[in-house]
Formats: sequence, C-alpha cells, structure tokens
Amino acid sequence: MHHSNFIFSHRLVNTLCELEGCKTIIDRLNVSKAWDERERFSAISRNIADVLKLEGINIPLEKVKSVLEGSSVDIISGESKQSILNLRQALEYVDNFIKDRMIDEKDLLELNHICLNGLPKAEWHSGKHRTIQTWVVDSIREEIVFTPPSPEEIPDKMRSLFAWLQDETIAEIHSVVVAGIARRWLIHISPFVSGNESTAFLLSLFILRGAGYDCRKWGRFSDYYADNISLYYQKLFSITEERFITEWLEYYTDGIRDSFNRFIQEAQSEIDTASETIIRTETEISPVQTRVESSIPAPDSLEIEDADASQAAIKPIQTSLNERQRLILKMGEQYNTFHRRDIIAELEITGRYSPKTISRDLKWLVDNGYLEQGGARKGIFYSLKKNRIQSRPSS
Repeated sequence: MHHSNFIFSHRLVNTLCELEGCKTIIDRLNVSKAWDERERFSAISRNIADVLKLEGINIPLEKVKSVLEGSSVDIISGESKQSILNLRQALEYVDNFIKDRMIDEKDLLELNHICLNGLPKAEWHSGKHRTIQTWVVDSIREEIVFTPPSPEEIPDKMRSLFAWLQDETIAEIHSVVVAGIARRWLIHISPFVSGNESTAFLLSLFILRGAGYDCRKWGRFSDYYADNISLYYQKLFSITEERFITEWLEYYTDGIRDSFNRFIQEAQSEIDTASETIIRTETEISPVQTRVESSIPAPDSLEIEDADASQAAIKPIQTSLNERQRLILKMGEQYNTFHRRDIIAELEITGRYSPKTISRDLKWLVDNGYLEQGGARKGIFYSLKKNRIQSRPSS
C-alpha cells in the first residue's frame, strides 16, 4: 500500500509541532458569541468556495455567502447554486456523524450522492462507483494531469483504503497525517465520475474533526490549495508508486498550518480591536486625571497632552510589569538563556496572546533593563540582566 508510505522528515515534524501550538491557541481564544457564529459561517463559505474551485467550478466567495444566506444571486447558474447547497448539506452530514466509529465506504458513497444531488448531468452516477474511464484535468491550464485506475480496479483499491483507515495501528499516526494520506489516496483512485475532490475533502475533514482539529468549526481546510491549483496537482500527482509520499504530506500540512496561522492573526486582530475599544470607552467615561508618574518609562505610558486638560487625549498606560512579563522573567530565573519560542511553548498564555504580543513584551523588558538580548535573527536569545536579578520589583 504505497499510499501510506512516508517518513517523518524534520520539516514534517516541525510543521506538526506548529500545528499543535496553533490548535492550542485557537481552542483557548476568548471571543464573543456573535463573532464565533460569524466565523463559523465564514469557514463554511470559504470551504465550499475553495472545494468547488478545485472541482473546476469557480464561484466568488461573496456569491457563495449570498446563496447560503438565501439571497437572490441571478448571475450564477442554477447548477452552481445547487452545488453550493449540496456541499453545505454534506458538511452538516459530517457535523452530525456518530463520532465513536470510523467512516466507512457506505458513508463515502452517501457523501458523494449528497454532493451531486439535484444536478441533472450528475444524478445518474451520484453515490456509485464509476463504470467508465475518467481523467483529472487542471481546470486552470485545461490539461490532463492524471489518469486514475480503470473501473475494474476500483473495488479492490477502495477496500485497501478503508482497511487501512480501520486498522488499529492507525492510532499511532498523527491525525493530520492520516487526513492528508486519505485525501490523496481517494483522489488517486477517483472512484466517482465527478465530485471526487469534494468527497476527498469531506473524508479528510471527518478525520480532522474526529481528532479535535475542527478548531471550533472555524477551520478552512482547502484555501491554501485552491490558491495555486497547478502546484496542488503537481504535489498530488508527481509521486510514483515506488516513492514515499512525504513531499505531499509536507505540502498538505503546510496548507493546514497556513490556514490556522491566517485565522489566528485575524482573531487576534479582532481581540486587539475589541480591547482598544474597551480602553477608549473607559477613558471617555472617566474623569480627567493628572499625569501618572512611573519609575519604569514606557512608550505607551498614560499622559495628558499639552492641550487643554478637559479635551486632552489619554493614552493607554503601563506602570508595572504585566502578567506575561512576570512569567517571562520567572523563566529567566530558571534558565541562563532562552528564546522566544521557549516562552510560546512553555508559558500557558498563548491562548490569549499572539507571538507578536510576546515579542513586544520581550522588547519592552530589554528596553527597560530587565533582560539582555544576544544573537541575531532566528538565533536571538535572552537572559536576565545581572544587576536586575536581585532588585527586580515584585509587581
């Protein structure tokens, strides 16, 4: 079974470790109910638009959202609308799936049937193994990129796939790797006349969600691949049966990590914006205060400008070490030197703060004489400043 032959390369292991960190951050994000619902809808819309693009159906994201919202969209065909609604129903099928068992071939046939339901040109073969030869075509360059096995080979190849998925030893393999293998394997078989990309995506999504990688149903699991379809096909089909599929898995996990990182940046921006709004609101309803003097100079210290006091602009303030900075200094007491990645990995604060926030804290601690910085670029390290070790405030 060459489809499952791979090695844990350094690149693959590093990406999987980063994914675990991203998952932890996303699971701990504290967001409003309204924002949560908005992002779930956005994830559904993006997943549908991206998967349909991989199927050769290019529908702008905003039009996908309009169809899902029930708005009238006259400039896309009835079949395109039906494809959008079908994929939403298929996603709901995955959401409602019994989580204490592995998906089987019967479920996969049902998913393909749902994806093609109501499409006049596809209903005759939906939910059934193909009985004709098909080809995988790059819809961007309009050229054949892969010839799947003959119809006669499909039953045996599908049995091999599900025998592997249901094998007890699969529990020893990282779930993201399992999802990547399953997605590639099914597309290589292409057991259906159409809808193979959609069905393979749904199979991988089932595996990811079953392992807790649904990330609160915010996950966007195909945008990275849909952004460059030619590269996607190159990674998907350039590996022969005799070679390991490690290169594909590195590419696949890069895509999941990229999506997670983009989402975290958007979420952190939303949280930061909400925090700034709270600060501004509290400032507006508070009486004007005199200048706060601090023994620790900070670029963002609160002060009243030279303008008239009643109309002065009040800026956010830092008069003492915050929680993150105290935890960073505590790490400095335990180790002679440490890196930013050590803080992100060991301090349980990443659920609320992004790596950029930690970088700002480190810079502040260096600028204000708490830490010393050495090295350059990726080799930058930190240590407690010697004359601060005994005299550091406990605040």
